[in-house]
Amino acid sequence: MNDIVNFLEEFFAKEAKMSTLKRVPNLNDYNRALEEYYAFLVPQLRGSTGHMPMTELDDEDVYMMLEGLPDDTKRYMYKISKYSHSKYGTVWVAYVSKPSPPEGGKYWNTALFLIEEEGLKVARYMLWSNYTERGDQDAPYEWDGLWGYRDLNFETIQGPSQILRILEPIDHKGGLEQYNAEM
Repeated sequence: MNDIVNFLEEFFAKEAKMSTLKRVPNLNDYNRALEEYYAFLVPQLRGSTGHMPMTELDDEDVYMMLEGLPDDTKRYMYKISKYSHSKYGTVWVAYVSKPSPPEGGKYWNTALFLIEEEGLKVARYMLWSNYTERGDQDAPYEWDGLWGYRDLNFETIQGPSQILRILEPIDHKGGLEQYNAEM
């Protein structure tokens, strides 16, 4: 599991650097950081996470408005579980915070599915959400598939065979229950 933790630490550092550089008027630095970030993703995810190559700078007013903001920070990592999948073999699911979480804002937010595909890669993003089309705020929280391989989800993996708990999240919307669950 140490390899998975190291992979995620490096991925989160690249993600934070790339997001920070998007606020700086330098296309080359941002696009280079974006390529480094993309190296951690399966090809299907490149561009779908909202981060796209830039061919021209934003208006100067945008950069002036963003000037002085602190650099983005890495996600919190709560738990990593090892599963198996009939098509992808070993699958690791990392339960993490949103990107650049506020200090102390340790909210359960995202599940990243990692597989071996020309090296370790993020293949699926799922969000812990109660979003409904009708906007029903009383809907229960559940995992919602955002991007990536659709045949890779909690219904198609078996296990877990191993769990590493790293950091306990805030008890918000069932996050602590999910953290303590054998999943």
